[in-house]
Amino acid sequence: MRHLYILDPVYGVLRSMERIQPYRLETGCKGVIEEGGPSTKKESLCSFWNESITAYMRNRMTPTSSVDCGSILVNVASDEYSSSIDILHKGRVVAVHTKRARGLMARYFAEQDAQSLSDVSEFGLEGYRCVAVGESGDGSKQLWETVNVVGENIQVVQMLFDRDVVPGPPSMAKTKRKDDYTECNSDKRIRSK
Repeated sequence: MRHLYILDPVYGVLRSMERIQPYRLETGCKGVIEEGGPSTKKESLCSFWNESITAYMRNRMTPTSSVDCGSILVNVASDEYSSSIDILHKGRVVAVHTKRARGLMARYFAEQDAQSLSDVSEFGLEGYRCVAVGESGDGSKQLWETVNVVGENIQVVQMLFDRDVVPGPPSMAKTKRKDDYTECNSDKRIRSK
């Protein structure tokens, strides 16, 4: 988990094994932090952390001339937390499934030690797959496209993951219904025949 960064509304950027004090606060909370007095409250915790988190993440990225080698940053955070990083991105999101997909992706990338965009594009748990975003000049499918260049040639790419079939809920073991019981002595139940 040496490559996992967690965006946190109180602590900024955390590594996977860092200890923190428990709290309950969302990144979107407004008027929480005062800078220089009550009249200079930041809009939200995202705006408070924006510059420092963006600088921190940019310092960890290595400029590269190829999108398939060097450092990569896979953003699996929600839109709310992603707004803490000043890097443009776009894409479509199906909100019902995103929380599960983010967790699956983070776990997969950590367990597989994903180091390249090719590694990232191989994610395929629970029916997800990387969908082509276009075609290259030779007719081969293009699995990512550059959407922005940040700072010293750090490329922001877009990849699309989708699934054709949404897995249904796990099969439930048959449970005994209340109708299958007859009440006896108000606190004991015996099976009806």
